Amino acid sequence: MMADGFVQVAGNPLPERAECGHLEVAGGGRLRYGVFAPAGPAAGTVLLLQGRGECLERQFETIRNLNERNLQVLSFDWRGQGGSPPAQKPGRLGHVWSFSRYEADLVSVVQQVMLPDCPPPYLMMGNSMGAHVGLRVIARYTWFDGAVMAAPFLDVAPTRLPHWFKLAVVGGMTLAGMGRLKTPLMRRGLRGMEDFDGNPLTSDRTRFARNMRLWQEAPELSAHAATAAWAFAALRSCRQLSRMDDRSPLKCPALLVVAGFDKVVSNEAIQQFARFVPGAATVTLNGARHDIFSEADLFRDQFFAAFDAFVADRLRQV
Repeated sequence: MMADGFVQVAGNPLPERAECGHLEVAGGGRLRYGVFAPAGPAAGTVLLLQGRGECLERQFETIRNLNERNLQVLSFDWRGQGGSPPAQKPGRLGHVWSFSRYEADLVSVVQQVMLPDCPPPYLMMGNSMGAHVGLRVIARYTWFDGAVMAAPFLDVAPTRLPHWFKLAVVGGMTLAGMGRLKTPLMRRGLRGMEDFDGNPLTSDRTRFARNMRLWQEAPELSAHAATAAWAFAALRSCRQLSRMDDRSPLKCPALLVVAGFDKVVSNEAIQQFARFVPGAATVTLNGARHDIFSEADLFRDQFFAAFDAFVADRLRQV
């Protein structure tokens, strides 16, 4: 069911005081964004950056958690996923040729929506791919007072296939003109409850079911598999971030929250980034799977305890 530009499904209520808008960006893109105000005066604004294949609706619970902290939330769907724009048919592929496009889109949202319309101070909160793009931005710009990144994607988790082989496959496909094809071995279809056992994202059955219900009832919001060009761009961008060191400090402090049982991204790459890049620090949620925002209360409570402690001195009193 559509309501005020958002899709509503059972068990995933729309946050109160939600507004939906659309933003024209460079390259012919059109991004759907949402602004979610707290009940009273805002102590600041959180720019919430989603992971690959996600959408605004998937973060409603996390947005409500932030509103309860008197924080206004601004979030948007990355181009090619969610409502940016909605898919013409289910099962579209997430695609960009370069992560600089994501970075440019984020900068457009900041300049055209956050800075003119949202109350400071400004915090960034990113998940997985969103955290990756967010780190690219806070390495260059000074808009934010702090960033909290959940399971940031700085490299893929180790597998039996060597890194050079993955790079060669997706790079070769891209250079051969097959960049818009699905990344090999990546699942294209929607997941169902039969996939809960052993899934790499969350140990929480209720939240897993809620997310599956959203994809099943609103498949036009989905973007599950990625193209070979996306994977090639992601690996190149990971390499770019891995080259940062004490000569390239972040422009604001960043807390990188590691999911201890992550099988999607490389925890070693996260720890190495924090070790060499001034401004970055880590905290580990032992036992948590990759999608911390959809994890069990045990892990979400730990995440928000770390978030509250990190941002306490960066927010204005209301």
